Amino acid sequence: MQGQHRERILGLDVYFPYQPYSVQSAYMTKVIQALNDKSNALLESPTGTGKTLCLLCASLAWLKDEREKWAAKKAKDPEYQGGPSPKIIYTSRTHSQLAQV
Repeated sequence: MQGQHRERILGLDVYFPYQPYSVQSAYMTKVIQALNDKSNALLESPTGTGKTLCLLCASLAWLKDEREKWAAKKAKDPEYQGGPSPKIIYTSRTHSQLAQV
């Protein structure tokens, strides 16, 4: 994608609007690890470090990969229904932050 940086994280292509800082790459890695493990994650980072953008970019990359896997399984076996839809819960302590998301 033009105008975006592609970061390879845990085997997924994560598209980010620019070259992520190391703290952002680490955050996205933890998001993807939690999604892969189907576990909860409580992640925090100081204000202004791009948490929301990292969460969205990593989650979308993971979801795209999951949909591709599902489609491949469905192509091999038309009866395949897949598992439950994953849930990602985003919380914030400010209304303005929630409105941005």
